[in-house]
Amino acid sequence: LDSTIWDLEEVIVTATRTKRQLSALPLPATIIGSKELLATNIRRVSDILEEQTGLVMVPDFVGGLGVQMQGMDPDYTLILIDGMPLIGRSAGSLDLTRLTVGNIQQIEIVKGASSSLYGSDALAGVINIITHQPDQKILGKLGYQWGRFNSHDFNANYQHGPFQFFANQYSSSGYDLNPSDEWVTIEPFRQTTLQSKYQLKLGQRAAMNLMGRFYQQYQDYNAPGELSGATKIQEFNLHTKTNYSSRSSQDHTLEWYATQYQAEEYLNNSQGELFDQQTFTQKLIRPEWRSNFTEGENNTFTIGLGATFEMVDRSDFTATTDFRAPYLFIQWDGTVWDKVNIIGGLRYDAHNVYRNQVSPKVAVHIPLNEKWAIKGSMGTGYKAPDFRQLYFNFSNSSAGYGVLGTEALSQELPFLKQRGEIASILISGASLSETLNPERSTNFNLGITFEKNSRFNLNFNGFLNEIRDLIDTRLIARKTNGQQLFSYYNVAKVRTLGTEWNIAYKVSDKVKITGGYQWLMAFDKEALSLVNKGQIYARQTPVSPSFALNRSDYLGLPNRSSHIITVKLSGNLPKTGVNWTTRLMYRSSFGINDDNGNGVIDQYDDLIDGFAILDFSLNKSIAKRFEISTSVDNLLNYKNTLIPNYGGRMGTIRLNYTFLKQ
Repeated sequence: LDSTIWDLEEVIVTATRTKRQLSALPLPATIIGSKELLATNIRRVSDILEEQTGLVMVPDFVGGLGVQMQGMDPDYTLILIDGMPLIGRSAGSLDLTRLTVGNIQQIEIVKGASSSLYGSDALAGVINIITHQPDQKILGKLGYQWGRFNSHDFNANYQHGPFQFFANQYSSSGYDLNPSDEWVTIEPFRQTTLQSKYQLKLGQRAAMNLMGRFYQQYQDYNAPGELSGATKIQEFNLHTKTNYSSRSSQDHTLEWYATQYQAEEYLNNSQGELFDQQTFTQKLIRPEWRSNFTEGENNTFTIGLGATFEMVDRSDFTATTDFRAPYLFIQWDGTVWDKVNIIGGLRYDAHNVYRNQVSPKVAVHIPLNEKWAIKGSMGTGYKAPDFRQLYFNFSNSSAGYGVLGTEALSQELPFLKQRGEIASILISGASLSETLNPERSTNFNLGITFEKNSRFNLNFNGFLNEIRDLIDTRLIARKTNGQQLFSYYNVAKVRTLGTEWNIAYKVSDKVKITGGYQWLMAFDKEALSLVNKGQIYARQTPVSPSFALNRSDYLGLPNRSSHIITVKLSGNLPKTGVNWTTRLMYRSSFGINDDNGNGVIDQYDDLIDGFAILDFSLNKSIAKRFEISTSVDNLLNYKNTLIPNYGGRMGTIRLNYTFLKQ
């Protein structure tokens, strides 16, 4: 919950692409303001998101952190910066540790399928990271934060009228949660972010905003044995936005966005010779025109059209590939019967590779009286097959397998057969030629809000996601050398359902408490059917007799906790000027791997026990120019090699200095 939850005039733009009051929005949404970011001493976006009800940071196999929302994988949450999509996903997950909080104005979170406005990747929801906008002030700030693991975080902010510049560098020596093996959990790294904005007035009715952003990460990479190397990532964003108000009831926006993400990984042997090199380049260009038409005080019509041009070049791809996807969306945001707000929208996406998509959504907000309100929404979302699932051509001889994307399969498999490398094909020819469909979701949300007074409010939301055509891997052939060959296909049907509760209570003028709870069920419907039929078995021990699993034994999808609790206490100490926050997050037990080999996660697998993360921070301003802060994260010193984002107890000290303010 945001520290300014009692301010009923909070404005959110992500949910409808127009400015809306958060408290009256018929969709489950949250705002994280800059005050909360400063009070917690948090440095990366991944850390602040983890403290929000229903959001879970999930590590991927290369050390990045993606966000799980409403029980759905990180692949299905769209991440925006100033309204435009970030690219550079690794195995579907977008690493949020590469985003600093030093120049963030607010973070807007909209839960539930949002493809009616945003297209692909928005099955679970949207997170929009909004950076500070030039506001004609003159301001200069410097910040430095030091912490355990030799971590250093530098910030520089400068603004002069319509111009703004921000710089951040974050580095760490890394840490190792398991010194007994040859791998290091987090290798030493250095991240640099530069961003600049300029606002140009074009008369009384129009303005243009220009934004450029650069990100670079350099991280050591050491493989077992005598191999050593590094990973280098570079990202560029260029965004122009022109607003024009033709009259009080009409406004128009033209945006042009271009971004490029490059990653290079290399390994050298003990003689310094190149042993292996992997490269990945992704480019995206998106022009978009959007217009809002207001009729009276209660009806706003939005229409937008644009196109996405995307290209990927990767070492393990059969060729350089590109996507072209024009789109059109419309939306009506209106009030009927004087108080019932209805939002209805529809988006059409065309595509040069997969079939066209239509994504509708409707949401309703009904105030029952001054204290109670009901809100609900139903919408669809989709996720296009990514480049990896279409064009991957990868072979791991040491592990004995290979992977072919569906488009690469039609070219590579006949070539392998001609060379006599295929021993047997395990599926029919018709199945081999099937087109990979986008993954689709139907989402339902039903919520109740209660506000007794300015000191107390309560929010409840229940959600259901029905996902079909989930993309999975399957064994398609065996090679003569014994290797297995895999490809992708649409098969699984997944359901996630649960409830979320948020409470905020102002104990006194000095102390506030906020809390949240999520209950979640997430499971493969086919696997559940087999369990109910008694067709999946397990053993208490490797040598004990097998038995059929019961429904209560099946734990659902991996890395999902049934219960997550977040609690935050914040306040200030009278006459001292010291502000403090204490934050607690608890996750119940969950499974990650199918250890007993029966194809599902059950209570007889090795589970991760429930755990708690406790953070504490203090802040104090000195002589109006200085602010000193200290914090201890993970105070209980939780560690687990299967959850590498927790490196143990982490103490930090931060100093901010305002050197210019007019």
